[in-house]
Amino acid sequence: MEEDLRQLVKACTEDGERNPLMPSRHLDFCATHGITEEAFYWHFSRIIALDFANGLISFSDGDAAMNRLWSMRNFGLDGFALEIYEAFDAGEFTHSGDHHETISWQKYTLPHVMESLFNAGLLPRV
Repeated sequence: MEEDLRQLVKACTEDGERNPLMPSRHLDFCATHGITEEAFYWHFSRIIALDFANGLISFSDGDAAMNRLWSMRNFGLDGFALEIYEAFDAGEFTHSGDHHETISWQKYTLPHVMESLFNAGLLPRV
């Protein structure tokens, strides 16, 4: 399942107007791997969060993949998947009061992703 999920995430990071998760590719994935839609959202977000935290994918790739998940769900996620989406969303722009040289994903996305991973028990606290 991990390799299939990584391939799907990779497809979501590539340029193109078509969302690789739509219209029902995520449901096909769920059926193939015997998981629920909610489990799919969690696993998809987990792969992106862990790979980003470990420097295996860039902010822009993680952001692109999470935006594809968000738009596929008609702008409705919850739980861990929503936390990861919001963490990447926070890195997309300069926040009020930030210096113009602030790198938003470093200031907002990475700490939020790390906290979500800690809270989900996916990374140990140090």
